[in-house]
Amino acid sequence: MANSPEVQLVVLTGYWSAPFEADAGDDAYVDPKHPVDDGVVAGIARMRAALIRTETILTHAGKKVIVLGDAPHFHLDPAREAVTAFMPVRSWVEHQLDPALALTGGIAPLPRVVTPARSIENAVHAAATTVGGITYASLYERFCTLQGCRFSRGAASLYVDSQHLSGVGGEFALNGLINVAPSTMADK
Repeated sequence: MANSPEVQLVVLTGYWSAPFEADAGDDAYVDPKHPVDDGVVAGIARMRAALIRTETILTHAGKKVIVLGDAPHFHLDPAREAVTAFMPVRSWVEHQLDPALALTGGIAPLPRVVTPARSIENAVHAAATTVGGITYASLYERFCTLQGCRFSRGAASLYVDSQHLSGVGGEFALNGLINVAPSTMADK
């Protein structure tokens, strides 16, 4: 990618906090030369250092780089909720069973949201701002307010499941960061 002249823009994104989630199992950021999980602090430092190395390689190769923080994910199925909003009977039944969802309007209340760990967000942001010329965007800040986190816009689900963005969600995430919609970029 760094040596490909046709690649001009690179978006670095991932589920940065995945190895630190409660259900991560044996996932960890480890040094390939020393593949031992040394804990959260060491793992965050490794992730940050690897991200800085990657950004440095890409920017020295003349690439424009955008780094995205973790997207919020949910204790509900956003795609199902987006569809449910347009099915009056299902919506009524669901909201009878769970009144907290009755006023969502495409926004999940914060108790239904798994927010990115602040330490991970800070490390990704710091890595992005260490190397000059990098654009950083917090997906949490793009999708969430103090009231909750957006999972749909009108009839369009921003997610395909509880944590993965849909094509529309990706465009929503990148809106204002690039001039062309991602679906259009793939055609060029």
